[in-house]
Amino acid sequence: HVKGETRTRFHIEWIAGARPPVHPHPMTGRTTFETFDEAVAHMRNQAPDAKFVSLEERTTTTVSVDRSAEVRSALATEGNGNG
Repeated sequence: HVKGETRTRFHIEWIAGARPPVHPHPMTGRTTFETFDEAVAHMRNQAPDAKFVSLEERTTTTVSVDRSAEVRSALATEGNGNG
């Protein structure tokens, strides 16, 4: 049995301003969101000195193939599968 799942995520990158003494230099921030609006809201909530770098929409398709029956068949021909 084959089934597929497609998922879209939004990967945002920005430069956060320096925060001495803990972060003496600007830092690159990266995170992923379920929706475009969440990514935009995240950027709006950054400090005023943050600089937007990029937003990528990433769509991934996962295909799952259930091969349980094949394993059961192989185990049955080799014994009970318990060693």
